[in-house]
Amino acid sequence: MAQTQKKDQKQDQTKDQKQPEKPKGPQVEQSIDLDDAAETVANDGSAKGGRRRWLIVGFVVFVVLGLAIGGALYFMRAAPDDAAAEESAAPAHAIAIYQDLRPEFIVNSLAVGQHRYLQTDVTVMARDPAVIAAVNTHAPIIRSALVNILADQDFLLLQSDAAKQSLREKMRAAVDATVQKEAGVTGVESVLFTSFVMQ
Repeated sequence: MAQTQKKDQKQDQTKDQKQPEKPKGPQVEQSIDLDDAAETVANDGSAKGGRRRWLIVGFVVFVVLGLAIGGALYFMRAAPDDAAAEESAAPAHAIAIYQDLRPEFIVNSLAVGQHRYLQTDVTVMARDPAVIAAVNTHAPIIRSALVNILADQDFLLLQSDAAKQSLREKMRAAVDATVQKEAGVTGVESVLFTSFVMQ
């Protein structure tokens, strides 16, 4: 009987080793461990979702930046073509070019029985360099035409601004006609008086 009791004790010990007793306290701890495990799994899932979210955001930012850079390059390459088209379409916005006709013009006249003289500096304005070049090339012919126009003026009438404007227009037409006849270009916009003295 002592042997059977020893066998029973050995079997009980092996059973104890095989199946540990489950007291109430550890069961509560195991349920807490299961809750911790569930939280850990949930956190791992949200961490994976967070990584996935960051990957999507990064991809979207990359695509948007790529489109922005591509659009900027497209419009920068198209801009010179547009600027060239605007320049050829609107030559009226060209810069004014001025050419002084030196020396000054001095003309004698007889007004009310007295000798009078007119001294003026004349400047020609155009926007086409070819017109200014023609004015320089044909300056002697232009000066002769302008001296004739100035000599034909009535001294008393030139005292008004309207008469001076009319004189400027006659001189502009004469210069433009001369460069058109001699050089085949036109485009004298204005003749300006930079000084105008009558005595």
